Amino acid sequence: MLVDIVNLTIQIYTFMLLAISSYSLYVFKMFPSLQKTFESKEWPMVSIIIPVKNEEDTVKNCLDSILRIDYPSKEIIVVEGVSKDRTSLIIQEYRDKVTILKEEPKPSSWVGKSWACHQGFLKSTGEILLFTDSDTLHSSDSLKRSVSYFINNKVDLLSLYPKLVFRCLSERIMMPFIALIIVFFFGGSKVNNDASKTSNANGQYLLTKRSAYLATGGHYSIRREIVEDIKLAEAYKKSGFRIRLLYGFDVFETRMYSDFQELWSGWVKNAYAGLNFSKLNLLAGLSSIYLGFILPFNILSYNIITGNVFSNPIGISNIIEIIIIYSCMSIFYFKIGGSLKYAVFTPVAAAIYFTMILVSFYKVVIGGGVEWKDTIYDLVSMKSQEE
Repeated sequence: MLVDIVNLTIQIYTFMLLAISSYSLYVFKMFPSLQKTFESKEWPMVSIIIPVKNEEDTVKNCLDSILRIDYPSKEIIVVEGVSKDRTSLIIQEYRDKVTILKEEPKPSSWVGKSWACHQGFLKSTGEILLFTDSDTLHSSDSLKRSVSYFINNKVDLLSLYPKLVFRCLSERIMMPFIALIIVFFFGGSKVNNDASKTSNANGQYLLTKRSAYLATGGHYSIRREIVEDIKLAEAYKKSGFRIRLLYGFDVFETRMYSDFQELWSGWVKNAYAGLNFSKLNLLAGLSSIYLGFILPFNILSYNIITGNVFSNPIGISNIIEIIIIYSCMSIFYFKIGGSLKYAVFTPVAAAIYFTMILVSFYKVVIGGGVEWKDTIYDLVSMKSQEE
């Protein structure tokens, strides 16, 4: 009797993995991409706002790509934070081509990026605003394509997922897995459904009407939020504005982190905040990662040690589970341009991300705050000030 219950449980678990993986692939396939063509009777002024701090390795290429954008009416505003590297010297080379705005001292109630974006907005004149990061590269037709879609589809906030560039081993192992988690849990078709409350955006590319930005309070309204892009999208949806989140793999690209230390710090900063500081969401997220990506490999290790890989239904079901996981990950790696051979490290990526979430929870709730760009944010205190 007990054996029958165990076998039934394993069969249900395997079926659930198959169903979830199939749904994941459906989400990836059905999620829309920005159209390649552009048609518009008008090209309104666009203010491109770029916060910059300690970006000596990326800011030159970013500004070069933005200056090459083919768009008839644009202004480029670089909001310069206090950097410890050569960023300031590099930016000065562009002083005749862009507006350089020295960032004012940040109030304690603001998160750094939102403060910089807000400063850029105050200086801007465009009917449309584009907030982007200094570690991005943009195609020459990117703005015409995004503005055309924006106008023709009567969108209030358009956000794009970029092509991710991987160079170091940690990026190749970790970023596709994290991207999969984000797209599956936060980037489904419900985001683009005006009747749904689901919202999400990518802060590396936020194109918005000035009027909608003002109506929602813009970055001022989410000044204490560490995941400002998600919260901004949430504010738009709550206010009844139309948001669209699309793939923009051939529109712009980014290399988010240069090494494992940066990658670790970045996701420890975002992980618990991305779960909306909810212990219930934390438990659900950790359970999903463990059951979906870690437990099957724990079982496989046990079966190898005991010699039961192919000798019983549990071992055979486990092999099927592993095949399902690797098939799903391989397809997603291919979708985002990653190297398929690194999909073999899926359980490693899952275990590291699982740990990142736990560390993020500890730092936010117990450890006094998270650190990013030389600033420690005590998110508990900031949230209490908001309340």
